[in-house]
Amino acid sequence: LLVELLVLAAIGGGIWLWRRGDLGARPAAQNYGTEVFDKTAANYLQNAMDKQPGVAGYLAFPGQEGRFVYTAQPQTEDGAPAAYAVFAGENWLGSAAPSNTTLRLNDGLAALEQAETLQQNNGFTLYLPGQVYRCKVVAVYYYDPNDAMAFDPAGYTDLSDYYRYLDFSLGAGARSLYDTGNATADNETFLTLVGPSGTEGVQLCVTGRVIGSQEDPALSAEVSTNESALLPTSMYAAAGRQAPEPGAVFSEQMTRYTDLTGARAGSGQGAAAGRPSGGSQAGEGAAAPDSEIDDITQHTQDVIEAANDLMSGLSDIAGQAGAVESDIHQGSEGSLPTQSVTVDSVTNAAPPAATPAPTPAPETGGETGGETGSEQPAPDPTPAPDPAPAETINVTMNGTAQTMDLVRCLAMIAQNELGSNAPAEAYKAQCVAAHCWILSQGGYPSVAGAEPGAAALAAAQEVARVLVTYNGEVCFTPYFASASTGTAASSEVWGGTIPYLVAVDSPYDQSTATNWNTNGYNTGCARFSRQKLQERILEKMGVDLSGVDPNNWFTILSTNAYGWVNQIQIGPNASGNDTCSGRWFRETLTAGCSVDGRSLRSHCFTVSYDASLDCFIFDVKGYGHGCGMSQWGAIGYANHGWSYRDILAHYYPGTTLVTY
Repeated sequence: LLVELLVLAAIGGGIWLWRRGDLGARPAAQNYGTEVFDKTAANYLQNAMDKQPGVAGYLAFPGQEGRFVYTAQPQTEDGAPAAYAVFAGENWLGSAAPSNTTLRLNDGLAALEQAETLQQNNGFTLYLPGQVYRCKVVAVYYYDPNDAMAFDPAGYTDLSDYYRYLDFSLGAGARSLYDTGNATADNETFLTLVGPSGTEGVQLCVTGRVIGSQEDPALSAEVSTNESALLPTSMYAAAGRQAPEPGAVFSEQMTRYTDLTGARAGSGQGAAAGRPSGGSQAGEGAAAPDSEIDDITQHTQDVIEAANDLMSGLSDIAGQAGAVESDIHQGSEGSLPTQSVTVDSVTNAAPPAATPAPTPAPETGGETGGETGSEQPAPDPTPAPDPAPAETINVTMNGTAQTMDLVRCLAMIAQNELGSNAPAEAYKAQCVAAHCWILSQGGYPSVAGAEPGAAALAAAQEVARVLVTYNGEVCFTPYFASASTGTAASSEVWGGTIPYLVAVDSPYDQSTATNWNTNGYNTGCARFSRQKLQERILEKMGVDLSGVDPNNWFTILSTNAYGWVNQIQIGPNASGNDTCSGRWFRETLTAGCSVDGRSLRSHCFTVSYDASLDCFIFDVKGYGHGCGMSQWGAIGYANHGWSYRDILAHYYPGTTLVTY
């Protein structure tokens, strides 16, 4: 009898477990897009929500198996399911405003790196209780989670601000590995899938546009490779390739975006997503006012400029371990200021410090006609004023134009420029130089920042209201990675004379900086093919060096005291068209045409021809444009006991520090 009872219990338990795990018919991918599929998916989801904790939705594809979506990473007695998705943050899909919701997948996205697989899965559907969100894929791109400046779709959720919406739309499109045949316009809602890719070190992102109830749900079969897609900088470094010029990529995306927006406006399909200036609503058929068009155009140019700065190559960040050489942009360069910024204009714009409440007079007993020593009621204390608002500054941080808290902005720049291990006084010098440089540029100048550590934040907090000044004006304070043995004057870099931007000693760069010298052609961008240079010189200067002895191609006509090339002659016969500045030679003539696709690290170089390699060998010292403060030099001085005041006074001689 006991045995029979045990057998019956086992059978009953098995039936219970089977019924518990039985979720009904699973949606078949071949039926995707049909009414049968929708009903099956809805029932399948409801059964799962009843029987499995944490299930919130079901994600389906037309050409591969779907998976359940959880509110948090699933944990079961038998372990997590083989394939699942998790909401990476808040679900904004029901919001009336434009938004982007991100799902993180543990598996299954790598296949979408391939065009043929993407062509079969050029859309996906998310089923939530009572809601169906059909999406068409608009972009497939890589995301490097270890890059502080990476384009992270999870960072774009609320897109009600039009400029943020524009940043996301253009950013995803410019990075897409494929032209999927779908595009974005105003007022879209997005659903982005993020998961492991088939490429080491990066994740794959698939951004879908949620389609409206009146839109044709048919998916495009026209998937083509985007040869100019912008990749994470780590991928260019790993492949030894130079990043493409992103300006043209973003411009093309903007053209497609505005064309589609206009088409939808004319057909009444869309509405503007938080347009600036209270502009016209697309769909009303009204033209946007000129001020709105100017705002959008300027913002687009800011995005393109920021992308150019970030994608020109990897930053040789002073103080960062494992820094990789970049192309030509280092530190802050910008343009010479066309108008002065007075110290008064900055200090008057800053919020006043809070006035402390007066201290109440102490209570005293005395002979006042009443009982000696009797207690008198204390006067009502004067209420303390509200704290002064934090000071802000206008920048385009990592591609997004915004008004930021000043301290956080400076700390992010210092962290990005100097890494995590710089001495405190170098961080302070960097913060002050960055602050003044931003003010000198006006508008929303492009800067790059990283999440700051405690040291960078403390430095920024201490010196946020310190300015480098000259004759009562805020200084233009450029900075760069490392010098040769000294810096270059502004006249040797930009052609304009600024009294405090002169060549000064920088003795510690050689012993402190990484990548200080190319050591001939053994490291980085020092080797240039004769044939490639001959083609570039003919293209850029119109000088034909065919048949000319390569040993006579380049003659350095003048340098400054520290070796920075001022003028170089191209070819054996000097004429007005055959000479150029060292900076133009570096940044334009030779940019991107070395044997590894990089450019000269600085315009402090000597050159010789190696006949056995048929290459020109450039021996380069320093890194960056060379004018102003050397970041590695500042670190060297700080390590030798100099304060940030000493460092700034040295690199910007004749200036005065003002604290407001």
